[in-house]
Amino acid sequence: QILTVSIDNGSVDARQCDISIIPTAHFVLDNNWKKYPGRLYYGPGYALLNPSFCKRRKRSIHKIPTIFVSCGGSDPQNITLLVLKALDRLDKDFKHMIVLGPAYKFKMQLIGFIKKADKKYLLLEDVCDIKDLMYNSDIAILTFGVTSYEAATTGLPSIILAASKRNEKSLKEFSKYKTCMNAGYA
Repeated sequence: QILTVSIDNGSVDARQCDISIIPTAHFVLDNNWKKYPGRLYYGPGYALLNPSFCKRRKRSIHKIPTIFVSCGGSDPQNITLLVLKALDRLDKDFKHMIVLGPAYKFKMQLIGFIKKADKKYLLLEDVCDIKDLMYNSDIAILTFGVTSYEAATTGLPSIILAASKRNEKSLKEFSKYKTCMNAGYA
């Protein structure tokens, strides 16, 4: 016998699987799911995170605050650049750690901006342990996704943008847990 598992998929196809895991804060147990014959696990408690996030530690506090910026693995709308342009206009002094995902396609455009920017930005790629960066930051600016759950787990205060209408709904529900500030749809 073959056991089928669906992860992070609330579609009709997921209801054909033996097990469905829907790790989102906004999942609604509607009549279709109430009739689901398989095993269903849902809610933010089922977010799939690296086990290293289970080990808690004290947060670092910095004289000059560090802003952690991450807009997902691909950031197809280039929200990273929008965030950096906004940060560059701030009067306050901050350290900036910008984490680019593996499928980010606007690197040259971003580097062009950074070269002309008033502030300095530390650009990071191929990050193996994002948790350490989060513990060494004072605030995060993110787009909604797995990184939002990771930041919440580390206790990192976050300002989170929704990169899509679908994520806007998820972010609205996620922000009810008071782990972040909902900055709305980007």
